Amino acid sequence: MQSFEYYSPTEIVFGKGAESKTADKIKKHGGSRVFIVYGGGSVVRSGLLAKLQNRLDGAGLPYDSMGGVQPNPLMSKAREGIQQALDFKADFILGVGGGSVLDTAKAIAHGIATLSATKSVKFTDEQIQDLLSQEFQALMLLEENPNNKWILKNSDEWKR
Repeated sequence: MQSFEYYSPTEIVFGKGAESKTADKIKKHGGSRVFIVYGGGSVVRSGLLAKLQNRLDGAGLPYDSMGGVQPNPLMSKAREGIQQALDFKADFILGVGGGSVLDTAKAIAHGIATLSATKSVKFTDEQIQDLLSQEFQALMLLEENPNNKWILKNSDEWKR
């Protein structure tokens, strides 16, 4: 086996009362403007979103949010989130929900970091496609497709 080092700075907090740690964790990681990504159903009905927003308010952390992430998330939703988070000048992305929400939050964070590094605020679909790696694209459904099926034909091309 070849030697290597792997560093993954993502911190996932879950369990009863985890929301009470949110503001402290955000500050610990240098966040000061929070963009919340969520699905909408149970996060809203359970009161979790309101609890998180109250914690952020209490800690003096401004936030904006985007709900409506659905299972098998669409790239168009991630693009919407990237633009909204850039407009808000978010420096911390908080995904609240399951796998699709977390995938979308990661796509938004990646898009912000990449676009901020290139000093581009407005972007085209072609630019965002170029910026996201093939490996990352595999996490998400790239385009709205009623059949919800995509096949990776080769490393350069997606095909229905």
